[in-house]
Amino acid sequence: MAGATLYRIPVDGMSHAFVDTIRNGPAGDEYPPEDIGGETGAAGDDPGSALQRRFEMLAQTNPGALAVRGPWSQLTYGELDAQADGLAMMLQQHGAGPGRVCALNLAPSIALVRVVLAVLKSGAASLLLDPGQSPERRHATLRERGATLLLTGQPRDLELGVRGSVLFCPEDDAALPYGWPLEHPTRRLSPAYVEAGAPRPRSHGAVLDGLLAAQRLCALRQGDAVLMHVAAPPYAVPWDVLWPLSCGARLVIPTQRESSDGYGLGQLLRRERVAVMPVTPSLCALLERDPPHPGLDSMRALLLRRAAPADPAGPLHRTRKGNAQ
Repeated sequence: MAGATLYRIPVDGMSHAFVDTIRNGPAGDEYPPEDIGGETGAAGDDPGSALQRRFEMLAQTNPGALAVRGPWSQLTYGELDAQADGLAMMLQQHGAGPGRVCALNLAPSIALVRVVLAVLKSGAASLLLDPGQSPERRHATLRERGATLLLTGQPRDLELGVRGSVLFCPEDDAALPYGWPLEHPTRRLSPAYVEAGAPRPRSHGAVLDGLLAAQRLCALRQGDAVLMHVAAPPYAVPWDVLWPLSCGARLVIPTQRESSDGYGLGQLLRRERVAVMPVTPSLCALLERDPPHPGLDSMRALLLRRAAPADPAGPLHRTRKGNAQ
């Protein structure tokens, strides 16, 4: 997520003016380049910069606040924290911990949110797999990155051979134990994330720097609803999950059908009063073809993400609700 150039673009809600902005490219006041989530960070060696700490503090002080709403269920901050603790304890029983890599092959879901937090709590690093890759390529990535544990929502992945274990992580939490993971007191945190195409892992401090940069770009408030698009690429998952949950906001996860239909997406945005929505290239194409009706009063900002192989995060642009001329 390095070297992104940020823009402020006035847009009149989710109207055709927004679609015109996407089609014609960003225009407006340019922010200086920001280093969003590089390989190292200002707080990379400080255990207090552990990515899960802000979420845990919110879960302790406001456990009843809604953290994530999926198509069929929802969890409060307290419930999500307790479930992530139980899963982290289970992961440690299967060998997860500092210096270990846990591969994730899950679609955007409550299960994915729970797993992202649990891996951080266990002390291990996450390797986010691309579901669009062939099983053979994913298998090669597991070997190249030394993953010792595969966490998957795909039953067929249970037959993949990895050096460690393969755990099936369904949406239901009924099989999770109740307890706390082992703490690993250390002066230096293990890496937080491993990317398939990156030469080195990303530290907790580096990702935290990126979250703080996102908050400066578009300040989330407690209770804000943030859409998590089902087509989010693997490199965006830590960003899309941890940023809202570090600020007291709630994640809204649409169904595949809602994400492929402009009218259905508009209904969801209105019903959940979504304030911030990341925009992927596929969603841009959808909104050009089938834009939602205007009048989404809750929409405050749209984040445009353009990926490139050399710059995994791609430039991020901000579109802010304003008076379109």
